[in-house]
Amino acid sequence: MLTGNDITTGVHKVDIHEIITTTSDKASVLNTPVGAIINVFVVNADGTNGTEYTLGTPATNPTEFSIVAKELTFPAATADGTKFRVYYFANTDATAKTVKVSSDMFGGSFKVVIDVLVVDEYTKAAFQGQLIIPNGKFEDNFELSLAATGDPSVLDLNLECLKSPTSTTMWELVVYDDALLA
Repeated sequence: MLTGNDITTGVHKVDIHEIITTTSDKASVLNTPVGAIINVFVVNADGTNGTEYTLGTPATNPTEFSIVAKELTFPAATADGTKFRVYYFANTDATAKTVKVSSDMFGGSFKVVIDVLVVDEYTKAAFQGQLIIPNGKFEDNFELSLAATGDPSVLDLNLECLKSPTSTTMWELVVYDDALLA
């Protein structure tokens, strides 16, 4: 509704970075890389990226690695337990969903029904309600706030009430007691 684009389902190439640990100069990534490995770095004690390793011949160069399928091979002098951060692309499975914003598509207008909870100011009794907008269009200046702490995130949506071709109602709020529904 916001973007005008359909949600698509299918394989999608995604960026992966993972930390792998060597055993006997080898370590494996979890996923099958699509194309070449982008970067490989030693992980410093403080968690930052250290020396970059490049694709090549680890038997002759101390900062090169080779790869077969998912397994990376490092120089023989690499200590067991050395951590490397590997950046690469991998494909999702066919059930991945993609939401896209594009410059050639715009959201349409829809009948919008929003379930709300209305609290009586004096009695503090709570009642069900519905905010009904016969013809509304979500604007594209939405705001999405994300939190790294696991707190719920907020998606602020601006909705423009448009004149309906079949009604003069711009919006209405219906408040009811759900225990008394017929």
